[in-house]
Amino acid sequence: METNDLFRIQCCNPLMKSNHFIRDRKKLRNVTAWMSELFPQIANGSKICDKCRKEITMLKYAKPISDKNLDSFASETISDEDPDFAANSVTVQTLNTSLQELGESPIDKRKVKSKRYATSKVKKISSSLKWKLFVAAENSSSENDNEIDESILQNLKSNFLSSTSRTKKLMLLTCLPENWSVRKIMREFNAPNYIVRQSKKILKEKGILEGPNSKPGKNLPIDTVGIVRSFYENDEVSRAMPGIKDCVTVIESNGSKSKISKRLILCNLKEAYQYFKDKLPSIKIGFSKFAELRPKHCILAGQSGTHSVCVCTTHQNVKLMIENAKLNTLTNGNIKNYKQCLVKMLCNPSAIGCNMGNCAYCPGETELRTILQESFDENLIEQVQFRQWISVDRCNLEILEKSSEEFIDLFCSKLSFLVRHDFIAKQQRAFFNYRKENLKESEFLVTCDFSGNYSIVLQDEAQSYHWTSQQVTIHPFVIYFKQENKVEHVSYVVVSDCLEHNTVAVYTFQKKLVSFLIYKFQKLPDKIFYFSDGSAAQYKNKKNFLNLCFHEEDFKVKGEWHFSATAQGKGPCDGIGGSVKRLAARASLQRSYENQIQTPRQIFEWTVENITKVDFAYSTQEEYVESELFLKNRFDKALTIQGTQHYHAFIPKTTSTLLVKYFSDDLQGWEKEVSKSPDKLKIEDIPG
Repeated sequence: METNDLFRIQCCNPLMKSNHFIRDRKKLRNVTAWMSELFPQIANGSKICDKCRKEITMLKYAKPISDKNLDSFASETISDEDPDFAANSVTVQTLNTSLQELGESPIDKRKVKSKRYATSKVKKISSSLKWKLFVAAENSSSENDNEIDESILQNLKSNFLSSTSRTKKLMLLTCLPENWSVRKIMREFNAPNYIVRQSKKILKEKGILEGPNSKPGKNLPIDTVGIVRSFYENDEVSRAMPGIKDCVTVIESNGSKSKISKRLILCNLKEAYQYFKDKLPSIKIGFSKFAELRPKHCILAGQSGTHSVCVCTTHQNVKLMIENAKLNTLTNGNIKNYKQCLVKMLCNPSAIGCNMGNCAYCPGETELRTILQESFDENLIEQVQFRQWISVDRCNLEILEKSSEEFIDLFCSKLSFLVRHDFIAKQQRAFFNYRKENLKESEFLVTCDFSGNYSIVLQDEAQSYHWTSQQVTIHPFVIYFKQENKVEHVSYVVVSDCLEHNTVAVYTFQKKLVSFLIYKFQKLPDKIFYFSDGSAAQYKNKKNFLNLCFHEEDFKVKGEWHFSATAQGKGPCDGIGGSVKRLAARASLQRSYENQIQTPRQIFEWTVENITKVDFAYSTQEEYVESELFLKNRFDKALTIQGTQHYHAFIPKTTSTLLVKYFSDDLQGWEKEVSKSPDKLKIEDIPG
């Protein structure tokens, strides 16, 4: 095929670019007259690509040398008065050599004396020289651009080949030139045809660096969302934090902001998720969604404001031994936590007798001792240093160092005690949840606890007042009941100027509670299930047990009292008490000069007016004294139940006897006397 014919089907390449073979008909146009005039070498009927056309258009409108200047130049250079010019063969020969380098025709000696010829020749040489300079600059720039383009292309290829994400691969391919064909992209990137075609579609519809439209997943049912969030707030999973500052700000559905007490999650999210799946296996939910649904006020240990206090030393001491001795690493994962240890010590599956220490078939400490002894011997460990909470006058965290044999003995003995303690803790939590879900009409489940005394604060207070400020007793109750077959609750707080935290105060507050229930529900309750911690000064003592026997006689309502395991009594009452104290302190500090909150009565009046979601009652010192006088003769007859701390359920049988159980759902119980019967009274006990 002739060259002229070839330029009719591809770009004529007027700028003489290397590897420039554009044959796309959509990008080719016919060469116009002015282009042929500017580039005489272009044959008629040739084609030119868009890029070359734009570049020579820029050249066309570049500032040319004016004809006037050319004429002047020619006049000065070639003059009829200069007869030596034509005869100067050396000069003409030199010019012809230069013109040959420029690709121009040599000077015609026959026409050299013609002014018109000289002017035309100068114009043509000037145009050619200007174009050569332009092309040289363009080629230099093009070479640099090619180097940059090649570097970018190599980076795209390496990222494409190393990526395992289909979305990322599609986004990388959208960065390629739009005029690249599917085959070329497949060849350059070793990419499948489908991905290349999809990337071109995305580039056309959405632009570069855009990924495919994500497919909508299955929406989680609203009921499941509610169940997961309620699970996080379960007392088995988290507990309310009692501190004044233990709160977070949440946005309500109506857009308003409110503060809510924090709940500390008692395990990590993986353990919580596994417990959720074990408890509710029918609910389908992944871990990521489960973690996403964690309420804002349910926080993890280690976050800001999660200083946890009043933890169970029975559990904590075993955890400290496992962590400090690095048993997980030493035993190659055989002992990761105390739960694995308990499993090795009991039958599988374990029964009530196994957990209460009454099973003769449980493996016991044998396997555990063997694992620990072999691990210490393999790692040549003779001494073990660890921390423990030690109670002597006061509780301190001390560093202990023992031989490996002594460590194993101590560890196994603590685990043996933990078996029963951990079982009772779980049983009492399970009983609380079961009783709450299965309340009958006119039955109430009441949790109670003394909150730490609130010290009244004032803005700009005197220094001496800071150390002698008046205190207020805060005693919350949380009351659960069934309404329209749904468990509801109401919060009730007794505010008192009496600072005594004993059984008399509890009885005084009970009178307030029963009166509130009658007023709130407009009927006399049939039965009240009390649930509290095992504080010996307030609830778990012979005086309160005797009051429980007289509960029906005093209040015309049956009652039972159930206790959580030792140091496991944190619950919603702690959160309510902390919220009341926090809100009262903030309000007091906002009143610098007027209406300061200075007395327990003023605290009560402020809470009634401003904390509308909680019901309040006020108890005076006089009411406490009245109850104390009323109960004096009764308490004089009270008998101590031997082993009180081992029992966690107390159910009245008569006005002098109780049915006691190790845990609330225990099928076995013992009837214990809590009051001296008349025939057993000593002479000195008879008044008068």
